[in-house]
Amino acid sequence: MSSRLDFPSAGPAPAEGRDAVLARLRRYLVHADPWGEGAGTERGRVLPLGIDAVDAALPWGGLPLGCLHEIAGPAEDGAATGFGAFLLGRLAERGTVLWITADDDLYGPGLAAFGLAPARLVVAATRRPAETLWAMETALRCRDLAGVLVEPRGALDFVASRRLQLAARASGVTGFVLARGAAEAAPSAAITGWQVAAAPSASPGWRPRWHLTLARCRGRLQGEAGYVDRWCLDGDGTPYRFAVAAGSADRPIVAASAGLAR
Repeated sequence: MSSRLDFPSAGPAPAEGRDAVLARLRRYLVHADPWGEGAGTERGRVLPLGIDAVDAALPWGGLPLGCLHEIAGPAEDGAATGFGAFLLGRLAERGTVLWITADDDLYGPGLAAFGLAPARLVVAATRRPAETLWAMETALRCRDLAGVLVEPRGALDFVASRRLQLAARASGVTGFVLARGAAEAAPSAAITGWQVAAAPSASPGWRPRWHLTLARCRGRLQGEAGYVDRWCLDGDGTPYRFAVAAGSADRPIVAASAGLAR
């Protein structure tokens, strides 16, 4: 397949400014190579998150399947874990999902509250970092799984993330790396990188409210602030659905850059 963009040979186009040209170039890149570096059996498949503003910010109209994504957040709150459960729960609607952890601290009712039903979830506990990465890569090659989430000890290096991305691309299984409180950011081959932190609730009772940042995304450029886009999300219902909180998108985000550097 071949595609090309026709740009003016001389002088600026009077009816098309810089932003329009960049938007056209992004559409071309996504069309030519949806996941940024080729794709496997899941080419073109997308998981809508059901949050219009977030889906619109992603070049594919949702989360691309069959590739690797990263989620980071502060160690002192569970927002990143909740967002990981939310994403894995949406994948669980398509089949069995696997959660790989070194700590036996997952709470079933809490995961179910984010839509991750225990009947579709398998949990694997590992003891050493090498076992954790081996389990993740092996699981990503298992086509019977809809998705895999791993909690590594510390940030992954680029070589490790590249191996996981290649495994996901080859099999079509979607992978998530959940890094909470890692000391340093590291380069990554993941297609998207997210930062999540808890925000004060605006409603009575317990409902999640998150500061969500799309820190890195293939096919999108980071702005001057160092991220692609960000939102404040309010949870509502069971299993939780989320909507962008009105007037909250410009509030400060708690720093959570682990594993999300270029």
